[in-house]
Amino acid sequence: MPGKMDSFKALSAHDKRHAVVNWLLDHAMIIIILLLAVYVQIQRPQFFGVPSLVNIISLTAARLPMALGVAGCIVLAGTDLTGGRVAGLTAFVAAILLQKAGANGRFIAEGVPQNLLLVVLLVMVIGACIKTTFGKNMFAVGSNEEAARVSGVNVMATIIGVFMLAGALYGYTGFIEAARLGSSTATLGLNYEADAISAAVIGGVSFVGGTGKISGV
Repeated sequence: MPGKMDSFKALSAHDKRHAVVNWLLDHAMIIIILLLAVYVQIQRPQFFGVPSLVNIISLTAARLPMALGVAGCIVLAGTDLTGGRVAGLTAFVAAILLQKAGANGRFIAEGVPQNLLLVVLLVMVIGACIKTTFGKNMFAVGSNEEAARVSGVNVMATIIGVFMLAGALYGYTGFIEAARLGSSTATLGLNYEADAISAAVIGGVSFVGGTGKISGV
């Protein structure tokens, strides 16, 4: 941060204005969301209360894995529209199999959302801190597939790996949603992929490929 501030101070007045405008445009959606949150808090003081925050965090924990999964696909300069269907199927299977014996309608994964919240946070920290070869290959393929191939990257294996990981995260989302709701419905997972793609793009993952951060998502 100090280095960036020094660079900013060294700019001319015109360049400073240009840099500020670019920063505002790059973060416009986040700024709007924060302003909306402040407005809602003013209108409804209980919005930032503990129960409300816990509910928001629980919802985020359920949707975040899918956003992380589709972000990897977007980094490859593509996308994936199967997330909601996979989550719905996983929730359906989980609701059938994970029932407490002798207790009709009781979901065995009851209370899991508070724990997978912890798992999601762990996944975010590990993903943000560890620069693996797989991650570097993923960004290399997204930036320039042919250059990555020439550099010795197994492009096909990398693409398959990214989509396999995305599928696993979609399934995890479905399981958590079923556990959070205590049941599964025919519409569970509907349009989840649209929310996930929106979260990834707003967080800075570009459809051009090779650009994005877990912290942004």
